Amino acid sequence: MSSMIAKIEVRKRISSDHALLRGLCRALIAVARAAERDERHRPVIRDVLGQLCAEVERHFQFEEETIVPLLREVDAWGPVRVERMYHDHAEHRSVLVALTEDAEEGVRNVEDLADEIVWFFQRFEQEMAAEEERLLSAEDIGAEPLIDQIDG
Repeated sequence: MSSMIAKIEVRKRISSDHALLRGLCRALIAVARAAERDERHRPVIRDVLGQLCAEVERHFQFEEETIVPLLREVDAWGPVRVERMYHDHAEHRSVLVALTEDAEEGVRNVEDLADEIVWFFQRFEQEMAAEEERLLSAEDIGAEPLIDQIDG
């Protein structure tokens, strides 16, 4: 498979994965809001959260296996981009673990859990949109990355 075809396939896969993740996040918000009205919906939060965690992990594994090698070689900023991706993935994984723990019976009240789920989705959505802009835009490959902080 040519490099151009491979890049097109990677872009399609990321777009498809992000669409699935957005759908699961929206479903999670909907069931969390339903649980605010009726605590008996809490098990559904755990079910959807489990599906979301599995799909996020599958997506991150794909990115780490496929995107990381491309990013490392694209330009001098490649290693910085890779480090940022691993950092973002680790952060998302830890938030999802915390949400999963908080979704257990008696750990957190459902109103706070729903608010935390909405907060996560808003942040995750913004980061997926930024990733799509960065990774899926052929014109931006090789552009200098945005850096939040220069030193300590």
